Amino acid sequence: MEWTTPTGYIDASGDWEYPVRAYDDNTVTKASQGWISSGDWVWGEFLELTHAEMACNKIRVWRAYDTYRGIIDVDVFDGTDWQHVYEGAPNNLDWKEIVFAEVNTTKMRYRQQGKANVGVSVAVYLYEADFGHVNNYTVSISESVGFSDSMSRSASFKQAITEKLGFVDSISRRADFKQAIADSIGLVDSTLEEFTYKVHKIFKAICSKIKGYNGF
Repeated sequence: MEWTTPTGYIDASGDWEYPVRAYDDNTVTKASQGWISSGDWVWGEFLELTHAEMACNKIRVWRAYDTYRGIIDVDVFDGTDWQHVYEGAPNNLDWKEIVFAEVNTTKMRYRQQGKANVGVSVAVYLYEADFGHVNNYTVSISESVGFSDSMSRSASFKQAITEKLGFVDSISRRADFKQAIADSIGLVDSTLEEFTYKVHKIFKAICSKIKGYNGF
């Protein structure tokens, strides 16, 4: 999983101060928007963060959540319309990760509710935000074998799939591993050329054994 930093911003309201701090890779600095003087919760203005078009199905934001700074609203642009992806309480001075259906996007937008005591104004903040993308195919296989955190442990991930297919002791022997896969789809006497030629069929057979996955 890699995060991508925005490269620009759009402040249509003109109310945001230091908007570039929302994507300077520093969770100490912040963009701020104010001043909210209402004694009731009211929405601040949107700040849009932009990037060249990219596939995106995850966003993370770092911000404050306290007595005077409330829930947040996050949308992602799908090329035609804004898609609402989150409204709720963020983590206070920590990352809030938001997952949604994949879109090709060039921007996200963010706003937050604020509330002030009588005679006092408050600002709302955005410390940092990033675009993200998760390979859903990899995750779906990983989760199907009960190994959802296996992205960083490839050997264990391979072992989990191997055990799922029923050839537990072949993991350290490439030839046996190849032959075991070939056997599982009826290529008992397969040559290397046959194996390579039918690799697509092999992958489909493997995936069909893993909870019936048929994504190819």
